[in-house]
Amino acid sequence: MFMEPVPKSALIVSRHRLIAEMLTDYLVSRSDIKAEWVPDLDAISDPKRYGVVVLDMDPMPTANFPAIQRAKELVMSSPIAVLTDAQDTELFLRLVAAGASGILLKQRPLKSLVAVLLLMIAGEHYVPAEL
Repeated sequence: MFMEPVPKSALIVSRHRLIAEMLTDYLVSRSDIKAEWVPDLDAISDPKRYGVVVLDMDPMPTANFPAIQRAKELVMSSPIAVLTDAQDTELFLRLVAAGASGILLKQRPLKSLVAVLLLMIAGEHYVPAEL
């Protein structure tokens, strides 16, 4: 059975333009991951599959995570990475239970984010080891 290859692409969903542009520019200049940015999920006009979707969820909601499920529906079940500055193991476990495929910490160097995104595009899950 032939399966379409997973695109090396990332959709960055963030209301924080500076963070989104920094991450998008870094991915384009330092990796072979094509990156796009939208300020929120409502801005997705043409749903398609991405290698990974990065949801900037700061400030983090305290319960439920409807943005994760909505993103999965809008981007054809692409893996969802949550970008956050939170460092709470219990919160991360709830994010994964809600459908996140990975957790990206804003405190990490950008080059490590590229490695994690490539891992997730390949179909793996990622949670920082110290958690």
